[in-house]
Amino acid sequence: MLKGEKGITMLALVITVILLCLLASITISFSIGEEGVFTKSRRINYLDDISELQKELSEKEVLARANGQDNNTIKKELEEYLNNWLNSNEDYKDYKFEIKLNNEEDTFVLTYIDGATEEEEKWLNTVSFPRE
Repeated sequence: MLKGEKGITMLALVITVILLCLLASITISFSIGEEGVFTKSRRINYLDDISELQKELSEKEVLARANGQDNNTIKKELEEYLNNWLNSNEDYKDYKFEIKLNNEEDTFVLTYIDGATEEEEKWLNTVSFPRE
């Protein structure tokens, strides 16, 4: 370099590149890691879908009981709604659920049987969800 000219040195360039790589790796791990933003977002959407399904089934049961329907009729209607819901939601097409009558409380309970990924089953364990 000529006297009086200014510019960046090789050392400054190397330090800058190292810092950028470090920041990029931190950002990527926060985004796609096991507890990353994308995973948390998927988990929230998943649990929201399952909770919404449980809520809708409960509402249908309450309405059916208010109309004086018997348990067999209610169960058939709930199973039909569940099957329609599973068929219309591609993410849950492989899931198997069962609707059981809780004799003690005379209410129906949605029970997960099979079909979720290992990760989704962990998520199911974080909510009050009856298991077979």
